[in-house]
Amino acid sequence: MRQPLYERTVPEPGQSWRWFEATGLYTYLWHNHAELELILITTGTGSIFVGDRVLPYAPGDLFLLGPQLPHAYVSATSSHALVCQFPETLIGPELRHRPEFTTLRRLLGEAGTGLHFAGCTEQGWSGLSAPSPGRRTVNLLGLLVELADRTDGRRVASSRYLPDRSTRSRDRLERVVGHLADHLTEPITLTEIAAVAALTPTATSRFFRRQTGMTITAYLNRARIANACHALAESDAPIATVARLSGFANLAHFNREFRRGLGQTPSSFRRIARPSSG
Repeated sequence: MRQPLYERTVPEPGQSWRWFEATGLYTYLWHNHAELELILITTGTGSIFVGDRVLPYAPGDLFLLGPQLPHAYVSATSSHALVCQFPETLIGPELRHRPEFTTLRRLLGEAGTGLHFAGCTEQGWSGLSAPSPGRRTVNLLGLLVELADRTDGRRVASSRYLPDRSTRSRDRLERVVGHLADHLTEPITLTEIAAVAALTPTATSRFFRRQTGMTITAYLNRARIANACHALAESDAPIATVARLSGFANLAHFNREFRRGLGQTPSSFRRIARPSSG
């Protein structure tokens, strides 16, 4: 999978963070940046790529993405979003480790793999346009505190992107996910994955699902679809070739999994991701 393009963000004058509105058709740009990103979809539909996951987006979807977490957006229809990018240091240790901000500290930690919240509104976002930078920053903190009090946030990327885990589980998961990534385009058996994990096949399946929230098969399909999306967006290779090079045994299976994951066909995705190539 291609390395993400590093994006340097420029804060607003007189403050250390920025917010803006993004309108139109989002075309595929796989990138990351040092700042956290808070994005609220207000209109439009499409797909968001975060780490090794692909999810559909619709109005009311809000995503909080951690620093350096690679991501991209692709519109199916013209979209509008409110986007806020802020550095980790905006909420320093003197603040985040106070007892009243326990939930905020947890929220920022879980953002390492991305979080998704559904049913969100624009309430509170107008405060980010307050006259003074200080007031805008206080309002941003208020938005994050309200988000931290919610309990329905769902992880986006797999545990591979978590910044910290218990050493034993982290090392085992790193070995397994690393093996899957290295052999993503090849047939992979549960027996060989179990050998990498140093567990029985049954225990390996349980371990992987407990750590990532998904089965190995589902993870492989999503990772292969994400890999295919990169190829569709960045090359003119025939779709059948993209499917084969992404690890799918046949085109029918690829088309089925692609539509299931993104709600559209590979060819329609390519037209949106590469509008100038049509």
